[in-house]
Amino acid sequence: ETEGSPYHEHSSSTMFQDRNTTSSDSKVAIVIMQSCGISISVLGTIFNTVTIIAIARVQRIWTTINAFFIHLCFVHLLLSICFLPMSVMTTFIPWPFGSVSCTVYAFIKYATIIALICSLTNTTFNRYILIVHPQMYPKIYTPAKVFLQLLGAWLFAFAVLIPVL
Repeated sequence: ETEGSPYHEHSSSTMFQDRNTTSSDSKVAIVIMQSCGISISVLGTIFNTVTIIAIARVQRIWTTINAFFIHLCFVHLLLSICFLPMSVMTTFIPWPFGSVSCTVYAFIKYATIIALICSLTNTTFNRYILIVHPQMYPKIYTPAKVFLQLLGAWLFAFAVLIPVL
């Protein structure tokens, strides 16, 4: 972990600067946090993968809302596979990959979280339009427009973070 990198200041590994002098309560808290992180990562990977496969296999349920749902599952899967394990790892050891990879990792991690929030917002808006303005729904939620909304979530997420690079 490199001083001055964005990950350094927010890393869970910096909670306890000197690992040799941490109390037994702190060590128990670290073990509990790591166990929860590993469990969530494994379960998130399994359940999100199963959900994506299940929806992908049944063509009659390929709807616009399920496009948003698959996107949410994909983003959660990305977090479960890539980012949660790295967060758990850095409670054991400092960031081992250098400052550039730390910056890239943090950038992509936070972009993924922002894309997740945007996707949840899109899903909520989708449900609102379907319930409150059902006559507008087919005009707003064509497959091409849904794709653009999902792509827009990612473009927005990356654009918002560019100034902090």
